Amino acid sequence: MCGVEDPDGKPVLLCSWNDDSVGLYELPSFAEKGRIFAKGEVRTIKGGPGGLVFTGDATGLLTVWKLAAKASGAAMAE
Repeated sequence: MCGVEDPDGKPVLLCSWNDDSVGLYELPSFAEKGRIFAKGEVRTIKGGPGGLVFTGDATGLLTVWKLAAKASGAAMAE
């Protein structure tokens, strides 16, 4: 689990699931904003500067994601 801010400065919770994905949830409502898919079970999540999110999965792959604003205003990872 990890907390970050989306491009609009709103808090987002990232939570790893056992299906090789990470859910993005708007706070405080916990409404799902999106999902990030990995090659293996995501075992670590770390927020970085400028909307960056780092994930490490069971295959040993480190992936860098950038949160971006969708047309609807919801955050998603690119």
